[in-house]
Amino acid sequence: MLRKAKINIGESCLVTGLGILGLFAVQFASLSGAYSVIGADFLNDRRELANHSARSKEVFAVGAVNAALFLESKAPGVYSMRGLVASK
Repeated sequence: MLRKAKINIGESCLVTGLGILGLFAVQFASLSGAYSVIGADFLNDRRELANHSARSKEVFAVGAVNAALFLESKAPGVYSMRGLVASK
């Protein structure tokens, strides 16, 4: 069903029902390049979970940028999260 939707980059998408499959559909639409993904459900708990999942991407993005800034001035090598966290 999700492949049949053929979501194109920059399109908007509405997912009705935010159970396990609905959350998967939201993630799939987002990864497929949808500009805006809207999730709808009658149950407040499911809407809250979907909202939390969306915010997790923002947290991931901020962490990735911080890691890149940390590594920018470092020589090639292996570094731990401990070094990144200690630099803050």
